[in-house]
Amino acid sequence: MAAAAHSIQEPMLPAEVELSEAQRKQCVRIFCVFCFFTAVSAQTFMTSLPLLIEDGLHHSVLMSGVVQTVMVVGSITSYIGLIPLLRRVTPRTLAIVSQAIRILSSAVFSIFVGVVRPGPSTLPIIIASRFVFGLSMGAAGIPAIWIGHRFEQEARPRAVATYSAALGCGMIIGPVVGSVLQTASSNILIASALPGWVSVGTSFLLILLMRFGFPDARMMPHVARREDLPKTDSRTKRTLVVVVLVMFLVLFAAQALEGTVPIIIEHAYGWGTNRQYLLFVPVGVGTLIAAIVMIEAQERVNWSWLALLMTCGYAGGLVLSVNLAQLSTPINSTSFVLGIVLSLVCCSTSFTLHSSVLSVKAPPHMMSAVFSLQAALGQEPLPRRPSPDQCRLAFRCAWLPPFLQVARSIGPLATSGLYQAVNDSLGMGYATNLTTLSVPALSLAASFIALFNWHSMYGKMCDPSFRSVKRVEAEAAAVLARFEAQDEHAPDGTLPIVYDSTTGYRSTLGDPERAQKRVTP
Repeated sequence: MAAAAHSIQEPMLPAEVELSEAQRKQCVRIFCVFCFFTAVSAQTFMTSLPLLIEDGLHHSVLMSGVVQTVMVVGSITSYIGLIPLLRRVTPRTLAIVSQAIRILSSAVFSIFVGVVRPGPSTLPIIIASRFVFGLSMGAAGIPAIWIGHRFEQEARPRAVATYSAALGCGMIIGPVVGSVLQTASSNILIASALPGWVSVGTSFLLILLMRFGFPDARMMPHVARREDLPKTDSRTKRTLVVVVLVMFLVLFAAQALEGTVPIIIEHAYGWGTNRQYLLFVPVGVGTLIAAIVMIEAQERVNWSWLALLMTCGYAGGLVLSVNLAQLSTPINSTSFVLGIVLSLVCCSTSFTLHSSVLSVKAPPHMMSAVFSLQAALGQEPLPRRPSPDQCRLAFRCAWLPPFLQVARSIGPLATSGLYQAVNDSLGMGYATNLTTLSVPALSLAASFIALFNWHSMYGKMCDPSFRSVKRVEAEAAAVLARFEAQDEHAPDGTLPIVYDSTTGYRSTLGDPERAQKRVTP
């Protein structure tokens, strides 16, 4: 197996050579560019696709949710295959192949929408091309796996927050680009084909960027034996489950309106394709500013306070975007825009925060290619009839990425179905308010679930910031290294005392029985 891995090793950087700090930072910067533009190219379809399905091809609102769900099913498929594929090819190669798939699917979509005259086969071709497009989206999971192995635990939150912020900004700015493209032509078919051509161009540029700019062309490491996987205690497992459930609901909320927002603002406020930017530009600007602030805030501010601030933001978004006093009438457009902006900005920053929580709380084998399906089972291929223990281990290690993508598939389908059902039975006002209510309500539900594991996830309100803990741990490591190098003891004859960020106690190194009272670093 080692020989096979060596045979496909790309020559850019030998497998035994470690990346320098500058090279790792360069990789993170390239991942940020990669994630931003892949998200932008994916989300440019958000504003045009629902209107194409309803106004251009004359299908129901529900069908736009179906088309979006089919794409996310392809995305789930790609995430399921991501880890096994990283066992056979390098992250750089997989990213390049994903963009080649995106070029193919986007070109087919644009040709059959904007060039070929629409016919009975147009909708099936759109559905098929969107599924293939979804197969390219698993590449967005590569940075988390790469960071999980190439960075030490204390350096992961900043790296994860940086690329997550780029990804989140791309997902919000994409609709802004899409709304601008909608004004390029009065023909809805031609305008709806433009996002596909944008996707073709950005994917081609990203292929060049990854091929010539990404310095790490090594295979990801693997565990030789199942016994090498460390045990995870029950408290950590419970914390991880709650974090993932919160991320699921937040992602569900953020994506819930993806298939219906363009239709809502057209029906409720008369904002056609030439005015949709009035919603998406503020969302994009707000998310970009929040993402930049979040990179520093999660290191300087207690995570518990950040989570509480986001919960207040969800509540504010609910009050602003929904006419709670009279559900039969949509709220005024200014308040609606402010509420949606506040809700989506909080969803984006919340996902970044919880990605950082996972990067710190999750064991290394769950944050890197070590949790590969086959690596978890050993170097041998997956047996035809795996044992129950093997199945449980494989599921525990590989379920997270596709599980989160399920939220993206359910959200648009659920809200488009809800909007159509309520609109047909109660009217447009109820449909607008009840559908919009899903975003802040689901986010508040996520915060309520987090209450049951709040301290394990975020720490206590009085705890020091992440940066303070890192500084104290670095100072303690320096003291320990000096004592070990000089073979000295503390003035009282004991070993040096350092702060343990895991337990929150000062302990005498090498002598656990001398644990002292809890202190703040």
